[in-house]
Amino acid sequence: MSVMLGQSRAWRLGSLYVRISRNINEWQLEYHRPRHQNENMQDWEILDIDTAFSEPTVLE
Repeated sequence: MSVMLGQSRAWRLGSLYVRISRNINEWQLEYHRPRHQNENMQDWEILDIDTAFSEPTVLE
């Protein structure tokens, strides 16, 4: 799965939410990990691009 300019991809990996976006000069990584996590949650899924992450999120 490739990410073209101006596009994003998002995943939920257990309790971690991750979104990667590609712009002309940079890649942007956004992620959110809830304060309370279920350690038994080990599934994953590909999310809709417009899925809202809970606050606070971290952008790098």
